[in-house]
Amino acid sequence: MKFQITDGLDLLAIGFCDLGNYLRYKKPLSAVWFDRGGSVAKYLCIMPYDPEYRAAIRQNIVENLYVDYTDRLEDLHQLLSPLLRLFPNGDYELKYYKAEEGEFFRMSTVEYAPNEFYTFHRPCYPTIVESTNLKDIEKKIAKYEDEVKNWKYRGETPASIIEWSTDFIYESYIPLIATQPLSSIDEGRIWYFENEIKQGKHPFIIVFNSFLAEYGWYNDSYSDHFVLDGHHKLYAYASLGKFPPVVEITHLPKSIADLEFDLELLSEVLFPWQFEHIKQHY
Repeated sequence: MKFQITDGLDLLAIGFCDLGNYLRYKKPLSAVWFDRGGSVAKYLCIMPYDPEYRAAIRQNIVENLYVDYTDRLEDLHQLLSPLLRLFPNGDYELKYYKAEEGEFFRMSTVEYAPNEFYTFHRPCYPTIVESTNLKDIEKKIAKYEDEVKNWKYRGETPASIIEWSTDFIYESYIPLIATQPLSSIDEGRIWYFENEIKQGKHPFIIVFNSFLAEYGWYNDSYSDHFVLDGHHKLYAYASLGKFPPVVEITHLPKSIADLEFDLELLSEVLFPWQFEHIKQHY
């Protein structure tokens, strides 16, 4: 279903351009951008855990995680209304994907022989890394300088600091980008959802992306999918070999002029050499 937000607080949004994208809650939480090194690789940074963001996302959701909203999008929209008010004003689309056969995760179906089909799915776990914490910058630089000395001693060519310090992802599939760092994952919470799923319950996850048809190329028209809620649920489903139901919220900006991409915001959360890499290619 398509809908409009007219009273949005502009606290939670996707910054999006042809270089990359980020999800912000007041400030960027996760940033993904092309390495521009001649491959399809992207750099990925996730910022330290933000309890205020998590509390805002989970308002009114927890007690309704298990409802099947396949034919109840109006009810789902009403449930998510406190969350949606955090977004900027504009046009949006809300979809609910059932768990059966991994509807959201299905990439393609190939016929190998008459009446013999095989369906390819993208992974159902989040792309997640440790946090990029500016408080660690001096330690990070010192450790890199030690690594450079070791590489030179062994006769190896040192990697650049951005390659050494920044995680890579490869876009052979549409990844689910985590919005909280690896250190925030609680094994006990994963086990809790594993038990819930084993009992036949199907808690949904929530992802957020942006789509601008004006960009033309399919992969350039869509931002990455950011996980607003469901990191632990995704791990639980993956460990059990199952797919979750997915609530997808898509921002539909009307033109490139309506897109946000704030370099100043990124400069406040990334290491300087990461920000410079983005700035050079922007």
